[in-house]
Amino acid sequence: MWTFKSISLTVIVLFFSVQNLNAQELKKVTFEELPTLQAQENRPVLVFLTADWCMYCKRVKHTAFEQNDIIASLNKDFYFIEFDGESKKPVTFLGQVYEYKPTGPNTGTHELAALLATENGELSYPTFLILNAKFELLYRYAGYMKTSEIRELLTLVKKHEVQ
Repeated sequence: MWTFKSISLTVIVLFFSVQNLNAQELKKVTFEELPTLQAQENRPVLVFLTADWCMYCKRVKHTAFEQNDIIASLNKDFYFIEFDGESKKPVTFLGQVYEYKPTGPNTGTHELAALLATENGELSYPTFLILNAKFELLYRYAGYMKTSEIRELLTLVKKHEVQ
């Protein structure tokens, strides 16, 4: 015998099952993987520089980077790196080792984040970077970007086929 409770539970389970069927997973790569990936297929790289404490970074992750069209575009046409600018893990990129550099008792910056994203002596979170297949910096935007702005950026990069 079906009860209201069992019908409600069934509807909820079906709803989330259908939602998960439509959801795509955003493929993330690391700086270490990039040279090998670029050797297989040249693509522009979108680097999303973030920090754990950054509210705007979290907003972008839970809005723009959960949109199916943006995920599809990133997965098909770009290599996507989400990089914590305060990560304590060393990163080897193009034969160079980059490390975390403390700036105080509980603060610091990763050298690679500072190298890529420092503009006018400041490092901001979030920062969006576009690199070409030769790892040259083509675009840097420090600050929050709306979903529509990210969508437009991806479209422009694809349109100009920046390699």
